Amino acid sequence: MLVVKIHHAMATRSTWALLRRHALAGKTGISSHGSPFLIFQRPRIFRGSSDALRDLRELYSFKDEIQILKNHWNTWRFIINMPFAVQLFFDSISEAIIRNTQEELAKGGVSFLTHEAGIRPSLTLALYDELDIATCGGKLKVFAEMFSPFALTLSCLGIFPGGKAFVYLAPTVNQKLLDTHAYVHQLLKGSGTSSSTKYVPGYWIPYCALALDIDAKLIARAIEIGLSMPFPVHCQVEEIGVVEYWPVKHIYSFGLGGG
Repeated sequence: MLVVKIHHAMATRSTWALLRRHALAGKTGISSHGSPFLIFQRPRIFRGSSDALRDLRELYSFKDEIQILKNHWNTWRFIINMPFAVQLFFDSISEAIIRNTQEELAKGGVSFLTHEAGIRPSLTLALYDELDIATCGGKLKVFAEMFSPFALTLSCLGIFPGGKAFVYLAPTVNQKLLDTHAYVHQLLKGSGTSSSTKYVPGYWIPYCALALDIDAKLIARAIEIGLSMPFPVHCQVEEIGVVEYWPVKHIYSFGLGGG
C-alpha cells in the first residue's frame, strides 16, 4: 500500500472525502481518525480549495499515476523536499540531443521520469524549500539582461550512487559557470530559505539529469545508452529560470543577454 502524505493546510472537506474514497478502493492509507498517515515535508502552495482538490486528483485519481508515484517514490520525495530549482537552460539543438537520449532510456525501460514528466534539460544552480517567486523573478530578469549566453561543454557521464542510481551529464567546469553560480546565490539571498547545501558554492557538483531512479541491475544499460550520445556535446547556455516540483511546473525563464 502507498501511504500518502497531505498537509492539514490543504485539508478541505472535499479533499478528505476524495482521499477516503480512494482509501476504500485501496489506493491510499487513511488513519483511524480519518486523516492520512503522513505528510509531505513541504505542502505545495495552493490558491484555494479548488486548486488543492484539482492537484490531489492529479496525484490520486488514476491508477497509472499512482503506480508511477510508487515506482519513483524515493526520487519524488527528494524533489518534494526542495521544490524550487533555479536552473540554466541550453540552446535548442543541445536540448534536442539530450531529450533524444532520455527518450531512448525510456524506450529501453531504464528510466521514464525525465522523459515523461517534461523535465527540461538543465543545470540546477540552487534548490529552495521556499522561494519568493515575484522577488526572485525580478532579480533573475535583471541578471539575464546583464549576462550574455556562454559556451559550456557536456563532456562525460557521471553517477550519483544510492538505492536508486542517478545518471547525469557532467560539464567541463569553466570560470564563467563558477562565476554565474556564485553570483546567483549571492543575488538570491533573502529571496527564500537557504539553498540546499549540496548546491552552495564550494560544494556544488554541476550536472544535467539524464536518468533518475535507476535500479542497480539497469545501471550498465543506462551507461551504454548514455555513451551513445555524440560526446562532447557543445552547448550554449541561453536561459535562466525557476522550475517547481512536483508535478513539474516551469514558472518562468529569461533569455541571457535580454534574449
